[in-house]
Amino acid sequence: MANIQALRPYQQAARDSIHAQWEQGRLRTLLVLPTGTGKTIVFASVAADQVRAGDRVLILAHRGELLEQAADKLQRSTGLVSAVEKAESTCLNSWFRVVVGSVQTLQRSARLERFPRDYFGTIIIDEAHHSAAPTYRKIFEYFKNAVRFGFTATSVRGDGIGLAVVFKEILCEFNTLYGIEHGYLSPIDACQVNLKFDLGTVQYREDTGDYDAADIARVMSGTAAGIAEAYTKNARGQTIIFAPSIEEGKNVTALLNSQHGASTAAFIDGTTQNRGHFLEAYRLGLIKVLVCYAVLTEGVDLPMTETVVLARPIARTNVGLYAQMVGRGLRLY
Repeated sequence: MANIQALRPYQQAARDSIHAQWEQGRLRTLLVLPTGTGKTIVFASVAADQVRAGDRVLILAHRGELLEQAADKLQRSTGLVSAVEKAESTCLNSWFRVVVGSVQTLQRSARLERFPRDYFGTIIIDEAHHSAAPTYRKIFEYFKNAVRFGFTATSVRGDGIGLAVVFKEILCEFNTLYGIEHGYLSPIDACQVNLKFDLGTVQYREDTGDYDAADIARVMSGTAAGIAEAYTKNARGQTIIFAPSIEEGKNVTALLNSQHGASTAAFIDGTTQNRGHFLEAYRLGLIKVLVCYAVLTEGVDLPMTETVVLARPIARTNVGLYAQMVGRGLRLY
């Protein structure tokens, strides 16, 4: 196995804290590190530690992009190659000691019960603020004797459900300001643009901890020109625009392409086919602006992003989503 990639001081402190907690018998730990500070590198190093100790390690994530990212960084930083437990792919009867698994696949009883309950000694959860969901908890209960730790940029869920049902200790909560002051994250230059829409009639939803999406789409109908103008006047470099609705997102994209040249911008949402194609084009600079709706808020590394446009109102209670969206532009490049 290759040598583990050298860790930054706070990453090493996080790794040491995880092991210290386990040695004290505290086996349900959550690590909070802001977007862009290398959570995946930390959990890859801990995974390598656990493999050396003789464990099989399960890395759980809820989206295909996160699974691919975890497998890639694990191999590049530690030399460990992982198996995949997703759809038709299975790790059973393989020699791999690390498995990258889809929550949606593993939570199915027919899939889960193929495994001995002691198959995994360690479970690592990426984007762990999702892990209070029943799908995750079903997997945790099945492998209940495995040590467990999660990684997230925010321990706050918009719906108000606490993570104490899954984790008992929160470790190493370095914040965004720490990352900026120590040169690990880009400094922020912020401005506000008034598009003159009225949030007074927008419903707040307790179940999501945010504004009602349909109401946002209604009150922000017709703001595409203002969003495009705000980009033209204020943005620098490659840019992600978080649109208020699918309709306005498509309208903004069309305006930018007409004003700045064809293929300046591309629109993506949860239904976009071959989303990876657009992300790769953005990484290569072939697309200058990604306009998106309800995607790219977490788990995507796009360090070339210099400007983030928050054209989607966020309730004050949903600080986790706000931090995730702003964080798309914080990585050093």
